Amino acid sequence: MGQNDIILNRPDLSLPSGSKATGAYSIVAISDDGTYKYFWFEDASLNYYIMRKTKTTSVFAYTKGTGGYASVYVSSTAGPSGSPTFASYGVTF
Repeated sequence: MGQNDIILNRPDLSLPSGSKATGAYSIVAISDDGTYKYFWFEDASLNYYIMRKTKTTSVFAYTKGTGGYASVYVSSTAGPSGSPTFASYGVTF
């Protein structure tokens, strides 16, 4: 194929077998409210998920949403605004 050739095939944008549901996300922020450490992730379509680590037990939980992480991010010393429901990875995704 030459550099000016047009590719007419549309790529398959579905997740390949074995891919993680979170594979398209990148980390954008971290916050810590003293009880939990939050890891904030966002994809190119402004979907987000938050991974929360309980500091005393090192147990992780997840929540997800739309509208970009900035729609629920407060500060580096606070958890998300509102009352998101956190659950295991399998339940969340």
